[in-house]
Amino acid sequence: MEYFSSRYDPIINNNLLVYKIFDSAIKNCRGTIIPININIDGNNQEEKLNSNIVHLFGSDASEHDNYIYNINDNLDEMDLWIKDEAIYLKIQMKPLSYNKFYRPNNDVKFSYKGIRLLEEKSNSYWPFIYVDIYGMDTKRYLKLSREKLTENGKKHIEEIIKNIQQFYIEKLKEKIDELKHDEVKEKQFDKFGFITLASMKIKNFKASEYRFLLDEGIKIQVIKNNNGILKKEQVTFLDIIDDYPNLTYIDINRFINNSKKQNDYISIEEELKTNINDIEEDIIIIDKNFIDILEKFVIKKFSI
Repeated sequence: MEYFSSRYDPIINNNLLVYKIFDSAIKNCRGTIIPININIDGNNQEEKLNSNIVHLFGSDASEHDNYIYNINDNLDEMDLWIKDEAIYLKIQMKPLSYNKFYRPNNDVKFSYKGIRLLEEKSNSYWPFIYVDIYGMDTKRYLKLSREKLTENGKKHIEEIIKNIQQFYIEKLKEKIDELKHDEVKEKQFDKFGFITLASMKIKNFKASEYRFLLDEGIKIQVIKNNNGILKKEQVTFLDIIDDYPNLTYIDINRFINNSKKQNDYISIEEELKTNINDIEEDIIIIDKNFIDILEKFVIKKFSI
């Protein structure tokens, strides 16, 4: 809105209405897949709300069966168009600046032809997802208010999102495999998120083959079993990546100190010692944020 911001003063004459129009367009149509041009008083200067779909259908776009898609150069974003239903999706996996294991759930954002819906859906697999249900059967999938999805619509979109997450991770892996290690390391995407999701969604994926993506800085709280002697230590993710995700962890929620909201590591050690004859593993994970990730695999939990 640079041109209009400098050209019009909202205090003079009726220009306040002009600003209301701009504000409404930005709020409701910024994610539109239809290009929108705003022109005032027939002036040749106009403001454009760029369409993601125009970029998607550019020379960089690729096609796979029912999808047209584009993964950006930084590997942290994919735009995708589902041809038979005319549905647009954007998936983002931006790098995190905080604890690499902590993954807050992102809400899936919905629009209908660029107009934001009130509908939101929790996405437990972390990437940000935006969906425009442009070509869906509105009678079946959108409520009369045009603000929320019907139950059928929610189920249909959930299946679409599941399939697109799978597709994105597979295509992201292909992109990574095409590049040299040094080139990929320079890309600013959620590298640990990729390894985690690929381990969940790609058959026979070996996390250890992608250790080059990570640094040594990711620390995990564990209990080490050295011939029956238990000791709390820190290891790096790279120390255990060869076995990931087939790791053993405890039911950490039993040991949360609610008053301090911290793990009671002393109680964990004491209970493990009472069950030492049942422990065959050399390492047991006791890091809550990392356990939250492991539980998505439904793998080896050590019950005490």
